[in-house]
Amino acid sequence: MQYAGREITTIEGITGAAAAIAIAVHHATGRRVRDLPITLDKLL
Repeated sequence: MQYAGREITTIEGITGAAAAIAIAVHHATGRRVRDLPITLDKLL
């Protein structure tokens, strides 16, 4: 979603820095994280 030239990231209620970290984890591992906290157990 675009707002005033900036992209606002939202993943099912996760916003801001947490969403950016979840996206980075997805790009690195291929696994989607849909709830916090992101733990190793959720990725395996």
